[in-house]
Amino acid sequence: MHIVPNTDSPSVLLVEPSPETREVLATILQLRGLRIFEADEPQRGLELAREERPDVIVLDFDQPAVDDRLQNEFAAETRQPNSGLIVLGTIRPDQSTSSNRFIAKPFHYGPLVQTIERLVRKAA
Repeated sequence: MHIVPNTDSPSVLLVEPSPETREVLATILQLRGLRIFEADEPQRGLELAREERPDVIVLDFDQPAVDDRLQNEFAAETRQPNSGLIVLGTIRPDQSTSSNRFIAKPFHYGPLVQTIERLVRKAA
């Protein structure tokens, strides 16, 4: 089932190499009325972030080429700079970006989705 939310709906960018994880998150979030953009690698994700200015970005920090500098670039591209980024990982990023949310892997979808929804409401 593919749900197409209203173009005025809040948006979330998923930058995640796992197609399964992207599919599960995208489905859950679309059912909640959010627009979803997806990228399987960081450079494409940054392009989408700059084009779409999503309300929230979910970034897998464990991908090759993702470092603190790139994380800061993603944080600057949300509609709520430096507070609309959620970082997933086994390695905690630099603490200088403490306004970002870090969620350790392995994660449960429920708390992650709740964090995304809370940030989306905050951006509205």
